[in-house]
Amino acid sequence: MKLAIIGTGSQCQQHLRAWLTFREVTVVGIITQDSTLQQEAEENGITIYNRLESLIQYTDVDVIDIATPVRSPLELVTMAAEANIHVIYGTLAAINSNEVSKMISVCMKHKVQLLMGKTYHHTPEFIQARLQINKGLIGKTGVIRIRSGVPYPNNDDQINIDRNLFNEVGLPYFDWLRWTFGEAEMVMSRRVNHSDIEGTPIEYGFVTLRMTDGTIAYLECSWSDYAQHTSFELTGNKGMITYDSQDNNPLLLKNHLSTLIEYKKEGVDTRIFCHYLQCLLGNEKPAMSAEDVMKALQLADAANQSVAQGQPVFLSKGVECL
Repeated sequence: MKLAIIGTGSQCQQHLRAWLTFREVTVVGIITQDSTLQQEAEENGITIYNRLESLIQYTDVDVIDIATPVRSPLELVTMAAEANIHVIYGTLAAINSNEVSKMISVCMKHKVQLLMGKTYHHTPEFIQARLQINKGLIGKTGVIRIRSGVPYPNNDDQINIDRNLFNEVGLPYFDWLRWTFGEAEMVMSRRVNHSDIEGTPIEYGFVTLRMTDGTIAYLECSWSDYAQHTSFELTGNKGMITYDSQDNNPLLLKNHLSTLIEYKKEGVDTRIFCHYLQCLLGNEKPAMSAEDVMKALQLADAANQSVAQGQPVFLSKGVECL
């Protein structure tokens, strides 16, 4: 399979290095202005292009991986689809639900795959937590608390784009909540922006969601941590599942039988790229469809709307009414 990559910075570098490990994949081109990436591409015999039009004209390619945010995502996806090229949209920053809806339509029209985002469908601790919930090991779920903190985005790695906390940090958790508990019927949120003593921007957001099964979820998102830190407490009437990415044994299950189960962390990036490849080869179906991405983005839209209006947003038929 012949693959080309679009992007810049360390995130694109991670994608390049990951794809080079698969013998089924040949990286035939890269579109980047990043001199470090250009050098690494040259060392691996990969042709460098400035524009997608040139790559399509001069290279036989089966799939493009858009690894970092771009200014015109819909335009790039449309161009690729019209050339019968599958698309991996590996970043969900600087994109909205309307754009995703149009991407879905154009890819369906040209019968190419659209694989989107890195989500918690693929992360072992979230997969295991959902499995235990579905098994009923904590009983009927009541209150779900999830916190995710990351450093404020460094635009040196990317183009100058508008940043949105709920879209970028919150989106994977909106998707996991839908995957695990069904649709949301109410969203209420607050967001605070300020700077620390050194002038570094800090942003904090809090979202309350009432799911259609009665579960209440509290999601905290922040651009304030010095390193990525994720934790959760999932409570039911028979037990609790807790997770903290900074612990040695981060995922613990305690239930009414006083049993304790530990789950070790695993690498996630390789699993995601493996999954992308198997989808492209026709061996698997996407764990998170583009439609799932669109609906998760609609929840982020609802959270942003709640901040703007200062009141809850009610979703009578899940996110479809937005």
